[in-house]
Amino acid sequence: MSIPQALLDQVRAGSRCVICGGVNGSPADQDDRRCAACEAITNEDVEFLMEAAEKLREILVEFLRRGRRRIPTDDRLSDSEKKRLEACLLFQERCRQAAVWMPATLEQILLKAENTNVEKIEEMEIKTHSMRNETWDHVVHAIHLKTGDKYVLELTGVQFGPDWPLLQSHEEYCKRAAEIKSLNKLGTNQQLRLDLWDDDEEELEAARFWVKKIALEDKLESVPWEVETSSSSPPPPPSNPREFKEAVVRATSWYQDNFDWENLRKFTPPQTDQR
Repeated sequence: MSIPQALLDQVRAGSRCVICGGVNGSPADQDDRRCAACEAITNEDVEFLMEAAEKLREILVEFLRRGRRRIPTDDRLSDSEKKRLEACLLFQERCRQAAVWMPATLEQILLKAENTNVEKIEEMEIKTHSMRNETWDHVVHAIHLKTGDKYVLELTGVQFGPDWPLLQSHEEYCKRAAEIKSLNKLGTNQQLRLDLWDDDEEELEAARFWVKKIALEDKLESVPWEVETSSSSPPPPPSNPREFKEAVVRATSWYQDNFDWENLRKFTPPQTDQR
């Protein structure tokens, strides 16, 4: 995978604000941090959202680091620039996966926190303006506050470049959208993915069986299901390792906090005929 020169130029342009994406005034070899304007915000609701947004993106980054292939880098870059580049590449084409994987975490951090003023979270599907001579279908989260204010949380936005915001007012963000295609309740994309497996209970059972086996070998105390097999021999896992991993992802949210993706990445299922 080659790294576009335009992206390298953006990465080297300077340290970025982790909230709005703007250059924060520090050299490129310094870690990204909030800019002076975002630091100066005193609105308690926005302060809460900024802290939550940073935490949520950290969780998603850690998850993707475990589950994805090695991300290319450039040895000419400083450590901070490599970290900035990694985020841009890590999130490429991962917006819908974030919508699938993160609903429970979003609910816990944004809706159930003691000091929250968030009333509702929706999955907003948009079409972006032309970038790299293409338009992109994209999924973000619309945050509705009890005050009536609305914000957009874009956990994977830096896939389009380090200048894309993590959190922005709904009004400002919509200027980035060529079209708002739909607004759906939180968890819609997750349910759509789960529905794909409803007619294949045997394969879903197989995925759960093998994840339980791997987890127990890794000395984890428990997993949140019991698997009953129809025969004494273990069911074969899906023949495609990526499909196997996605089957597990769609089956449970428990993996987010407990499952060691290194074990799964090293695990090679036996080859079986594709069904």
